Amino acid sequence: MDSQINSTPRTANVIKSLQKALLSLTRPAIFFRLLIPFFLSLSVGLLILFFFWTDFIIVMTNGLLNFEGLTRTLEWMFSFLSTDVRDILGFFSGFVFVILILMLIYAITLILVSTLLVPLLIPIIRRHDYPHLKDHKNSEIGPGVVNTIQALVVFFFFFLLCFPLLFIPGLSFLIPLVLNSYLSQRVFPFDVLQNLARSHEIKKFQKDHRVQLWMLSISTGILVYIPLINFLAPSIAALSFIFYIFESISDSRKQSPGAL
Repeated sequence: MDSQINSTPRTANVIKSLQKALLSLTRPAIFFRLLIPFFLSLSVGLLILFFFWTDFIIVMTNGLLNFEGLTRTLEWMFSFLSTDVRDILGFFSGFVFVILILMLIYAITLILVSTLLVPLLIPIIRRHDYPHLKDHKNSEIGPGVVNTIQALVVFFFFFLLCFPLLFIPGLSFLIPLVLNSYLSQRVFPFDVLQNLARSHEIKKFQKDHRVQLWMLSISTGILVYIPLINFLAPSIAALSFIFYIFESISDSRKQSPGAL
């Protein structure tokens, strides 16, 4: 019964944090900071795409041509197109390279959101919305970086494992949503909480609020599928988690001063 009572305000905080995150996009101090990770990671991705596109396709195409069974199968499958198998393998190599670049952009964006954006947003949101909250002055980024990289390793492992399933209608929506949600709820709460709590308190908060953190991560994960907003999805997700955690800690301390 107690858990059901406690979950009600927590669930309300999920909705409230989403509302506050979206409304805060009208604040220039927040909005322009949200753009930083995306444009930095996009610049890196485009540079790699520009300088290595030709070399990657040549190397991968030549490598695939060594598999005689593969080339014969492709020649049989695409015989009606009267297309050279090298062109088919070149197209496939280009497709793979674009996917790898997109994965790289996403990884860099997440790392930048975790290590750069969250520390930039926390003081602004605390000063404007939660001036009564105090932090532990934890300036170390090492634990946050390690946590982010570990989460990315798990994310990309399951992404590559499930890659063939992405061509199945329905699963192409569900799989990225679940993986992105896992990533958000694994990375962003830790990044925010390490400025407010000790390691054992972080683990307790993540355990007690597990359902709500997943609800928030799934809600923000859907933003990936909304045009024009999708490129800011990781940044908006981080912003939502900041509001949720600040709101939850604020409520907790009102009920029990000194609590997390």
